[in-house]
Amino acid sequence: MADLPSPTPTTTSIRPEPLASVQDVSDRPPSPPALSKNAQKKARKAALFAERKLQRRAREKEAKKEKKRQRAARAAAGEAGDEDEGRPSKRARGAPRRPFDARVVVDLGFDDKMSEKARRALRVALGA
Repeated sequence: MADLPSPTPTTTSIRPEPLASVQDVSDRPPSPPALSKNAQKKARKAALFAERKLQRRAREKEAKKEKKRQRAARAAAGEAGDEDEGRPSKRARGAPRRPFDARVVVDLGFDDKMSEKARRALRVALGA
């Protein structure tokens, strides 16, 4: 037999095409799912609220700093000022304490409808 060339195994690999080479049919970036009109209003309102909240907090913080500066200036000037600067409480003015003379009445007219255990618990609760 004639020497035939021995068949050499040839490997052909099938490579998938890279995804980058596949072009998107739309040139626009993917948009988030469309919101209903009501949901859009709620989202807009929430964003506005969050923005206003930050502004309000900044105003409050600035007002607190200003108040602290004024208090420090008064203290440096030697002024004796009340911390709350309002009318002093009755206790601070020296108003005498009056006892609160209250009476508590418990109607036990339905004790015949109560179980013995419930009556005993009531008696303990009332301290009798």
